[in-house]
Amino acid sequence: MVTLGRHDRCDNCRQGRGQAASIVDASADLLTAVLEKLANVSHKKQVEKGLAIFEAARGVFAATANIHSIVLQDLSLCNPMANGTFHNSTMPYNVTVNYTASCLEYPPLVRKVDSFLRREVSITDFMASVADVVTALMKLDNAIVADP
Repeated sequence: MVTLGRHDRCDNCRQGRGQAASIVDASADLLTAVLEKLANVSHKKQVEKGLAIFEAARGVFAATANIHSIVLQDLSLCNPMANGTFHNSTMPYNVTVNYTASCLEYPPLVRKVDSFLRREVSITDFMASVADVVTALMKLDNAIVADP
């Protein structure tokens, strides 16, 4: 029978935390990629339609995509200034609705980041929250693309 000393258990804890941190980092990378796509789509829509509001949206998405932290991405994408951009009267209604839905999906994920790193939340629950945010952002992308 092998017994683990205190040091061995700590190594196992660090390894588990390291794996969890890698998963959080990869999730932030995925969200960043979606946000970059939103910035590109918004810019293209601004060029096609000449609507300045889409350039403002591009600025929000681009700034948020430059942040490699799920918590800080939430604060950047869903802050009062960004909210003003997406609730502007010139922003198409469907885009506003999907932006709001995206901002509602971030907080449950944000709440799970630290808990997941402490191994208090399963990978299944954490990744389900990541998938919810990605899905909401992709619906926002679709709304921007589909706007006539």
